[in-house]
Amino acid sequence: MRGLVYQAEELAAISPEDREYMPLLGLRKYLDVAAYDEETGDMRPTQRAKSVADAIAVAKKNKVVAASFFENSGDESAVANSAGLFAYHRGSVATFSVTARTPDERGSGYTAVSSHRVRSIDLKETMAIAASEAIRSRNAREISPADYPAILEPQAVADLVGNIMPRILDARLADEGRSVFSAPEGKTRLGERIFDPQVNIFTDPAHPLIPSSPFAGDGFPAGKADFVRQGVLKNLVYSRFWAQNRRSRLGRS
Repeated sequence: MRGLVYQAEELAAISPEDREYMPLLGLRKYLDVAAYDEETGDMRPTQRAKSVADAIAVAKKNKVVAASFFENSGDESAVANSAGLFAYHRGSVATFSVTARTPDERGSGYTAVSSHRVRSIDLKETMAIAASEAIRSRNAREISPADYPAILEPQAVADLVGNIMPRILDARLADEGRSVFSAPEGKTRLGERIFDPQVNIFTDPAHPLIPSSPFAGDGFPAGKADFVRQGVLKNLVYSRFWAQNRRSRLGRS
């Protein structure tokens, strides 16, 4: 461990100055998040195999060919520094994803489910959904290019929100005119209704169904926040550097 620290110090000494460096965080308070489930973190391969066998039986009943992944893990993370900060989080997660295809390869379906409590995952139901999608998509037909209303299933929405929204919501991109949330004259579209009024996007590390780490990578506390409420853009995501930069700019204006 000491050798690792010495090596880091040597690399720091020859590295160029980081113009966006932020001072180390000191002691902070964090939300109490119950994100670890013993059964999920300690689930053995034989238990997973039994659950998958039950799901495969559903695939056979629906006469589809299926391929799936069933994974579980328990992890611990901690952040500490010489300024007195210490953050610790323990979490578990189980994920089951499946692709089902009809034997004639004309239909295909995919879905996935994830939870910090494996007991809340129904593998047979998940397999049935993928099989149903495969069967219903067998008679797909070509349609002419045009604008069509699209109804996305929960899995598609989860993929879009989870993989795209964090990057799109970056405040720096919006402030610098490089985002869909940018506005003329260096402004942003905060406060505007951009989505349908039914759309709400928020983060809550202590949410009972999807708990997550109560701190970011540098140890900065995470809390509940609205990004979109009833279709209105309420907040964007700021790094510590960009938040300070914004405060400085507002102070000068």
